[in-house]
Parts: sequence; structure tokens; C-alpha cells
Amino acid sequence: MGSLSSPQGSETEGFIFVDGDGLTVCHESSDARCLKNSMDVVRDQMARHEILSRIKQAEADAKASVQQALQEKEKRIADATTEAANIVRTAESEAQAFYEKELAKAEGEVKAKKQSVISEGMRKVDALRSSASAKLDKAVEYILKEFMGLLHA
Repeated sequence: MGSLSSPQGSETEGFIFVDGDGLTVCHESSDARCLKNSMDVVRDQMARHEILSRIKQAEADAKASVQQALQEKEKRIADATTEAANIVRTAESEAQAFYEKELAKAEGEVKAKKQSVISEGMRKVDALRSSASAKLDKAVEYILKEFMGLLHA
């Protein structure tokens, strides 16, 4: 309780409540209007406290959500990086296997072509030998004939 001065200068006992609109003065504890006003002030203060608590809780929830989103982002980046590395490794392995397969195929084709060229060359050599052998017999026969003709002449 505090002492209040009235404009006439007499002191009055009463309660003072501060609300958003200013001061509410209660002269007696049984004053219904004053009691109602004081309850309104207490309710307003509780409501303000509850609103502030809710705002603080909402801010904490938002901060936690942002933190969780950042962690999820980092996890997804790490997962994507790992997956990309795996894809690159797989692609390199497949490329190496393709290279080796194509190289073996090309080497086989080269060997086959080489064998074909060698076979064709051998066939031509054999044909030339046969032709030369036949011509050699004729040449020997011709030279003997000429030699004999010179001896008898």
C-alpha cells in the first residue's frame, strides 16, 4: 500500500496498478472496479509474458529448423559428392574395359589382315616359283640347244 495525495491535499490509502493506459488507483481492497482492473493488468502481464515466451520458443524452433536444414544440406552435398566420385570411378572402369576390349579386337583384326597379306604373298611367291621353275627348264633346254649348235658348227 502506498500513500496518495488527492488534489484537496488529504492523504488516502490505496493500491496503485500500472497498466498500459497509465495508473489505476484503488482506494479500498473491496473496490470491485479496482479489483477488476488489477486482474486485467495481471492478465495482460501474463498474456505479454506468454506472447514473449511463444515468440522466444518460435525463434528457438526457427533456429533449430535452420540448423537442421543446414546439416541436411551438408549431408546431401557430401552424399552427392560421394555418389559423383563413385560414378566417375565406375565410368573410368567401364572406359578402361571398353578400351581393352576394342584394343584386343583391333589387334585381332590386324593379325588377321597380316596373316591374309602373308598368305597372299606366299601364294604369289609359290606362283612365281612354279613359273620360274617351268621357265628354268625351258631356259636350260634352250641354252643346251644353243651350246650344242655351237659345238657342231
